[in-house]
Amino acid sequence: MEEGLELAKGFIDLALTELKSLKGNIKESVWRKAVTNIYYVFLNLVRAILAEKGIYPKTHEGVERMFALHFIKGEVFPKKIATYFSNLMSRRAEAEYKFFIEFSMDDVKGYISWLEEALPYFKNIIGEAWNPTIDKIIEDIKEILRT
Repeated sequence: MEEGLELAKGFIDLALTELKSLKGNIKESVWRKAVTNIYYVFLNLVRAILAEKGIYPKTHEGVERMFALHFIKGEVFPKKIATYFSNLMSRRAEAEYKFFIEFSMDDVKGYISWLEEALPYFKNIIGEAWNPTIDKIIEDIKEILRT
């Protein structure tokens, strides 16, 4: 269990790094990269809760499947959170590989709202491994998007 907690903290740190990058990309109106940042925040939070259970998928699809199996079917998270994660996975692929697809501030605001909706579930499960700086950066991002 101790190993899982330490790995969970590592994934939380990765999520925090992505949030910092997200904040910068939003400040600079780099919407395409902001979309990928949001996905990677979500991915690393899912990886953190899986790590706490001793589950370490090797692929993005494996993370998605294990999340659904252990946290959606178990009704720890509402099904719509899995839908958000799946949609973000698709949008991230589009942002990284399909230059002809445009992204906007409105897209980013919508995806951030998905992340915000999921955060209380992550915080509840992650417990002591949670880094409160995540909450602060989310508030900073919301403020930037309001201006």
